[in-house]
Amino acid sequence: AQWNKGQEATRESIEGMRHRLPFPLLGIDPDSGSEFVNWHLKGWCDGRGIAMTRTRPYMKNDHARIEQKNYRNVRHIVGYSRYDDPRHTLLLNDLYAVLEDYINFFVPSMVCVKKERVGSRYIRRYDTAATAYQRVLMHQDIHAEVKEKLIQKYATLNPIILKQQCDRALSKLSKIPTR
Repeated sequence: AQWNKGQEATRESIEGMRHRLPFPLLGIDPDSGSEFVNWHLKGWCDGRGIAMTRTRPYMKNDHARIEQKNYRNVRHIVGYSRYDDPRHTLLLNDLYAVLEDYINFFVPSMVCVKKERVGSRYIRRYDTAATAYQRVLMHQDIHAEVKEKLIQKYATLNPIILKQQCDRALSKLSKIPTR
């Protein structure tokens, strides 16, 4: 979460995500919002060898999977309230830090591996449900050192404690009034 859509705030948010990744960030594919599509962010990506592509303007379904994940991972948990106090940003980021570990290490999801058209309908085939952590461990191109770090981190996590931390963060968030 960030308090504004300014260039610096957006760059700092992406830089934070980049440092939390267990492997190098190779590219970003943001939507066409003004906080993303600007020369400042393009220059930042070019300076770090990060490929930057973009969606087509006014094509809302270009990021359908991300919007689906936004609902499942954010709106479903945080809700649709408009958070209009800078204190909300800090509390949301505390919540997101816990949610990141909870979702990546303990919440499995299925990925569509094939979509075929049969008449006027589409039939989708999905792989076996797995967590993001399990997918990284199964991936052949990820270095063994990265996998070992993730295994060590996983050993320190407890889903019950993470859920309790989420609940505490949500409780603090609800105590700050919104419009």
